[in-house]
Amino acid sequence: MAVDTEYETLPAELGMDRPRLHLLTIQFKIQCEDRSISEMVVIDSANRSARMRFAAAIKLMLKKARKAGVIAEWPDQVTVFGHFLRADVTTFFDFWARKDEFDAIGKTFVVRSLSVALGEEELPELSDRKRTQHREALIVPGDDGMPELVGLRFIDTLLLTPGRAGLDTVGKFLKIPKVELPPGYTKGGMRKFFRERPEAFRAYAMRDVDITLAYGIRMAEFAHENGLKSLPATLAGFGPAMLRLQAQEDDVDLNDALGFRVEKRTLFYDQSNKFRTVKRIASVTSRQLFEEFAAAAYLGGRNECFFCGPTPEGEFYDYDLPGAYTTAMCAVRPLDYEGIHTSKNLEDFSVDVLGLAHVRFEFPEGTRFPCLPVRTDHGLMFPLEGESVCASPELVLARRLGARIEIVNGLVIPWDNDERLFEPFTRMIQTKRRLAVAEYGAGSLEEKLYKEIGNSLYGKTAQGVHPKRVFNARRGYTEELRPSSITNPYFAAYVTSFIRAVVGELIAAVPSDRMVVSVTTDGFLTDAPLSEIDVSGPLCEAFLDLRERLFGERIILEEKHRVRQVLAMRTRGQLTVQGIDGFKIVMAKAGVRPPAEAADPNEYMLDLYLERTPGQRHAYKTLISSREMWLNESDLTDLLREPRLNLEFDMKRCPERPLEREVRGRQHLAFQSRPWRSVQEALEVRARFDGWRKGAVGMGRVLKTLQDYDDWTAYCDQTARIGAPGRGIGLRRDGTKGVLKRLFLRAFVRNEWGISKEGWSYRELADFLSLKGIKTSEMAVKNAARDNASLCEVKLRCDGEAVNFVRVIVEQFSSFELFHLFADEDLKKINGELGR
Repeated sequence: MAVDTEYETLPAELGMDRPRLHLLTIQFKIQCEDRSISEMVVIDSANRSARMRFAAAIKLMLKKARKAGVIAEWPDQVTVFGHFLRADVTTFFDFWARKDEFDAIGKTFVVRSLSVALGEEELPELSDRKRTQHREALIVPGDDGMPELVGLRFIDTLLLTPGRAGLDTVGKFLKIPKVELPPGYTKGGMRKFFRERPEAFRAYAMRDVDITLAYGIRMAEFAHENGLKSLPATLAGFGPAMLRLQAQEDDVDLNDALGFRVEKRTLFYDQSNKFRTVKRIASVTSRQLFEEFAAAAYLGGRNECFFCGPTPEGEFYDYDLPGAYTTAMCAVRPLDYEGIHTSKNLEDFSVDVLGLAHVRFEFPEGTRFPCLPVRTDHGLMFPLEGESVCASPELVLARRLGARIEIVNGLVIPWDNDERLFEPFTRMIQTKRRLAVAEYGAGSLEEKLYKEIGNSLYGKTAQGVHPKRVFNARRGYTEELRPSSITNPYFAAYVTSFIRAVVGELIAAVPSDRMVVSVTTDGFLTDAPLSEIDVSGPLCEAFLDLRERLFGERIILEEKHRVRQVLAMRTRGQLTVQGIDGFKIVMAKAGVRPPAEAADPNEYMLDLYLERTPGQRHAYKTLISSREMWLNESDLTDLLREPRLNLEFDMKRCPERPLEREVRGRQHLAFQSRPWRSVQEALEVRARFDGWRKGAVGMGRVLKTLQDYDDWTAYCDQTARIGAPGRGIGLRRDGTKGVLKRLFLRAFVRNEWGISKEGWSYRELADFLSLKGIKTSEMAVKNAARDNASLCEVKLRCDGEAVNFVRVIVEQFSSFELFHLFADEDLKKINGELGR
C-alpha cells in the first residue's frame, strides 16, 4: 500500500503562532500481486477535525480492495509506503495521539510497526494477552465474526533512495515520469490547481502515489534478490545485513571478527509479568579497554581551502580517489584484541599496521601541507607543530615529510589473521554493480543502489563512535545515537587515517609551482595535470595495491570536473567562474541554499559572493524539524530562516601574498595561504577575525579588496599587541584612539607615566579632550580610577589614530612617557611624526 497527500501551507494568522496546512486530498493505492486499486479522498479543509484516522483510512482501503477483488481475504501483513512520510502521516487526525509509536530516522517518521486500531475501535473479544502480543496490528472484524489481526509496517521510500532523491528522480529511475504542474500553477499554491483544474490535479496527485508504491515494491524485490528476509528501513541498513549474509556464506563468525561476544540475559518485564531471556552483543573486555583511545583517533575527513578568491585562468582539475573508503575498508582484518600492546617506537607504526598514537610533532618550516590532524571546535586543522591523536598511516607520511615526532602514548593492535574482513563483501557489491551496469546501464537505479550500499558500510563501522544527539520520537527527547551492529572504533580510526594520509601524500606531491585550491575528504582541486603528480609514495602504493587486489586496476585518481577558472571562498565553497565545454563544472556552495527559483545555482552563488556586504543575511526556507513538530504537535510547514551570511575565508590556514584579480568585470581580493605554526595561533586569529567581520570595530567587514585585507591585518596585529582580554582596554569600535584614551585616563588619575593631574579637574580634562575631538565624559575619567581599571603596558602599532591622539596629549602633557605604549620602532615613528 502507498499513501501520499496534497496540501497547501497557510501563513500564520492572527492568534496563531505558526503556519498550518490546508489539507486537500489523501491518495491511496493498494496492490497485491498484479492487482491494484487506487483512491483519492478529498478533505479540502484546514481544520484537523476534518482529517481521517489511521484505522479508518486503512480499513476503508482494505474493504475497497476486497470488494474489487484485489485481495480475497484480510491480509496478514500490510506494508505502507510513503515518500517522505513525515509530510503524510502527520496529516491524519490521530497522529499526535499516537506520536510516541513512531521512530524518527533521517529527518522523517517511520514505524517498524504501528497499533493503528487500539483504543476506541478495539474489539472486546480480543483477550488482554493477544492485545499485548499483537500490539502492532490493525484489528478488523473477521468473516466469522471473530477479530482478525493485520500486521502493519510503515516505510519511508525516501530513506531507500540513492542520495535521498525526490519523487521526480525516482520516477525517472522507474520510467514512470512525474506529472508536471501546468503553467501558471506552483507547488506552493495547490488550492488554486485543485479547484481550477480538478482532473489535471487528480492525474498529478495519483501519479505520485503510483511512483511511491512502484518504488517500494521494487525495493522489497531488491531486498529479496539480495537474500534479505525483510526490507531494511534505510539504504544504509542493507550494508550490515548483506555483510552478515556474506560472512555466513564464507563461514566467518562476524561477531568474533569484530570483537563482540553474545551475552544472554534474563530480564523481568512488568507489562507481561514474566521473565524473558534475551541475547545481546557486547564488546569483548580486551576490546573495551582501549576503545576510548581508538575513538580519539577517529577524526573524519580532511577538508581545507588553501586559496581564497578568483584563481588565475588555466586548467583546474577536480580529482577523487575512486571508491576511497570502500577500498580502504579492504585493508582491515580481524584484530587480536588480546595481543594489544603499547609502543613508543615509530618503526612499529607502518602503513599496514593498525597503530594508534598520541604524538607531539613539528614539521620543517616551509612544509606546504602538514599532515597530522588536530581536532578543534571548527573541524580538523593541520598546523606545523602541536599534538595529535592519529593512526599509523599518517605517522608514516609525517616522517616522509620530515616531521620530528615524539610518541607520548602508542598502541599497536595486531591483526589476528590475514583474512580481509570486508573484501568478500566489497567484491560481491562490485560484482553486482557491474552486472547492474551490464543489464540496466550506467547510472541506473540498481547501479546507484549498489554503489551507495557499498559506500555506506564504512559509515556503519563509525556510527556512535563519537557522541551524536538524535531525536527519539517514542520518548520525546534527544539522546545519543546508538552504535550499529558493526561499529568498531579501531577500524574507523584506521580507515579515515589511511584516506587522509593518501590524500595528504598526493597534495604534497603536487609540484611547488602548481596550486592546490582545496581538499575535500577524498579529493582535491588543483591545476596540476595527472602526469605531474607523483604517485610512487608508500601510501599511494598501498592504495594502488588494494585497488589491484580488488578490481585488477592500478588507478588512484579519477577526474570528476575540469574548469578554466575557479572562485574559492572557504572550506567546501568553490565555484566555477569559467567552465570548459564538455566538462562538468565545480560547485560547492559552502552550506548556502540558493532559492528554488534560481535558474543557475552557480551563477547565483557567484553574484552572492561578489556582491556580499558586511552583516548581510541570507533568507531561505527550510522545513520544521521532526523534534519541533513532535513537541509542538505542528504540521509540516516551512520556516523562513535568515542567518548571517558567512562566505569569508575560515582561517584554517594563514593568508599570505594578497592581490586583486578581475572576475566578472570587477576586482576582487585573492590570496594564497600557509599552515599555521600551531592550533592555538590559528584559533586566536580566527577569534579576532570573527570579531572584525561581525563588527567589533564598526559595522562589520568582509574581505573583498586589498584595502580590506590591510585593514584586517592591521586590526589583527593591533589586537595581538594589546594582549589578553579582560583588562578593559580591548580594541573596540573607537579603535586605537580608544585604547590610548583608556590607558591615558588611568595614568592621569594615578599620576603615573610622567603625567600629573595637578591643576586639572576631571571635568576640565573631559572638556579638553572632547574639544580636541576625543569624546570623553567626566564619568569616564572617574571610572579610570576604579581598582579593576588596571594600568598596564602595551606595545601598540603606530597608525594614524595613534599619531593624532598623541599629538593632542603631548600638547598639555609633554612629559607623557610614550614608551609604556609603543615599542622602540613604533615610538620612533611617533616621535618622527611629532617632530621630536
